[in-house]
Amino acid sequence: MQSTLPSVTVVVEFARRFVDAGPSTTSPAQDRVEQELNRHKSAAVLRVNKKLTKKRIWTLLATVKTKYILFIREGHDWSKELLTNLIDEANHTQQALIEPYTFTTSLPNNPEWAAQQLAYNYSRDVSVYGKLFEVSKLLDLPAQLQSVDKSTIYLIYRLYWRIDHTTPINEAYTTRNPTLNSNGLKLRSTNKTPLPLIDTESIDLRSGILRLLILGLRRLRQTSQASVNIRGLGVVARHYRLQNLLGHAQQHHPVEAQLLSWLSSPEHEEYLTKQLTEYDLYTRFSESPLSLEHPSARINTIRAHDTTVYVYREYRPKSLRTRSPSPEIYDFYSRRIRPDSTILIFDRPTAADDNAEHLYRYIKSEMPEYQNVFFALDSSSKDWNRLKAEDFRLTSFYSSEFFDIFLQSDVVISSQMYNLSRRGKDFTNSRFVYLQHGIQLNDMHSWLTSNHYDLIISTGNEETEYLKEVSPVETLNSGMPRLQQITRNAERTNTIVYMPTWNFDNHSLSQDDFSRTQSVQRVNDVLAEPRLLSYLDEQDVVLKVKLHPNLENRSEAFCFSERVLMSSESYQDLIGFSDFVFTDYSSAALDAAFARVPIAFYQPSSKDFYRGQIYHQRLNYREIKLGPVFQKLQSLVSYIVNEAYRFDRDFFEENTKQFFASVDRESICSSIMKKVLAL
Repeated sequence: MQSTLPSVTVVVEFARRFVDAGPSTTSPAQDRVEQELNRHKSAAVLRVNKKLTKKRIWTLLATVKTKYILFIREGHDWSKELLTNLIDEANHTQQALIEPYTFTTSLPNNPEWAAQQLAYNYSRDVSVYGKLFEVSKLLDLPAQLQSVDKSTIYLIYRLYWRIDHTTPINEAYTTRNPTLNSNGLKLRSTNKTPLPLIDTESIDLRSGILRLLILGLRRLRQTSQASVNIRGLGVVARHYRLQNLLGHAQQHHPVEAQLLSWLSSPEHEEYLTKQLTEYDLYTRFSESPLSLEHPSARINTIRAHDTTVYVYREYRPKSLRTRSPSPEIYDFYSRRIRPDSTILIFDRPTAADDNAEHLYRYIKSEMPEYQNVFFALDSSSKDWNRLKAEDFRLTSFYSSEFFDIFLQSDVVISSQMYNLSRRGKDFTNSRFVYLQHGIQLNDMHSWLTSNHYDLIISTGNEETEYLKEVSPVETLNSGMPRLQQITRNAERTNTIVYMPTWNFDNHSLSQDDFSRTQSVQRVNDVLAEPRLLSYLDEQDVVLKVKLHPNLENRSEAFCFSERVLMSSESYQDLIGFSDFVFTDYSSAALDAAFARVPIAFYQPSSKDFYRGQIYHQRLNYREIKLGPVFQKLQSLVSYIVNEAYRFDRDFFEENTKQFFASVDRESICSSIMKKVLAL
């Protein structure tokens, strides 16, 4: 007689980022699990109200009575039939591990097809979530393996039980963690190596191990502190022969791939990273400080349990490198940028109205001899027809024509950082100008040094000094192109503007989960504040909310009303006709400061905000003194309703002038293009 006892325990983990999450209420994730398993008698649902650490996992396993266990976390997503199909597969096959296709970004409609479009063995999610484990086999892992980091459990389980290959069921699970590539993951281990050294020929497993080590190194570069023996990562890389798999990591994690290569083969301490016009850029690694000639720069110091690793960027004259005689290797720098050159320019694929659009307009107006200048944009963008009416030479983003233009181009110019690659051409061996889409107030050095550019635009001496710490050759202090035209058009417009930025950690959440986040709640606390709404009505003032481009398709989560409006105006028009602009952390507010519009910052919880970002806090917003900083909502509201921003301008305007002192408004675009033509 078949047992009616549950065969699977589904563990739903609490997530702190949701405002309604707590021990006394069920979560949408828990409700969904119970609803989807309502007809399935083979599963028990258990909610854990604390973050699942490795210690809590092993404590929990000791109390579980079912054969299998499945871990799910609030905020994650999965296909509709995943749970029932996982359990049915377990009951039918009795395999030690059953898993779907696992992802870290949005949930695909067709998991098998989506996996085929990726280097799936490398890009897949390797966490404990979304996979069905056999409880007894987890408990039977040797004690020294049970002490390892939570992030290694899935790989260790497969290594120890010799599960070299799995065939995923055609369902999908995603951890919705778009910041993983940028932030990496924290590896903790007191062992000599973070993974056991067990022989395997499995490309599947070895690719997953590579992914784990690369993401671990990414976090080490972010934090400069290592809770592992960093030499042990090299031991793992050598044992599992990861050197010939490193190509999977090169595009998004070039420095980490080079670092892992060096750790596995310390005799090779330097790596050609990027070709420039006059220099070759090398990345160098050492366990002792190096004295390198100017303009080289130290970009990381990583202190691990066993040693300290120093990471440098070294610029060497290009003449020192021996050129390849192969006709298959083309030198994309061999042709100078001339009037007959092809130039490719773009902002976001889905939207313009940023620095690239403004620079394109300058070239079109002031450099008419340059006829082969193309602006890339998705043809479905709301900006397409507007730019077409201005006679922009448009090409559809990612179309075959787009890539043909990329291959023919002598330079690519953008306000965004995209890793374009086609037929051997990418930004390691061709010209790319990064205009930026905002002044960098935060520390993004690990992200910057993982990308390749010939020129990066800075605005003001403060940002320039910061950027030159990691890009001493590539930095140009000209100011961003959009600043050349931005002006304040009226003294009083009865319009104030709120520019909330976005949280990377929320990017891939479902609409329901997104609406429950603390960041959305904090924005809505402002938009629905009674005293502010009364002021708007009594004084005939409109509050316009300019959402970050990544929030525009989430607008239904926000509390707009008769006098609180979502703005679709360009940043220039919106700022130019505003009395006052406030934000949390968006650098777009500095555009307003440059235009002499009063600004302020509302930052109720910096710690929570930076926890979900791909960058760290660099500047103290109070110390730069471009506008007041508020932590309490009522203080901000009092400042607005009393129109205090009209009376404290002398103090902040002097600091603003100093902040932008090095920027010559009239020559921004000409300075950029003069440098571009010299590349």
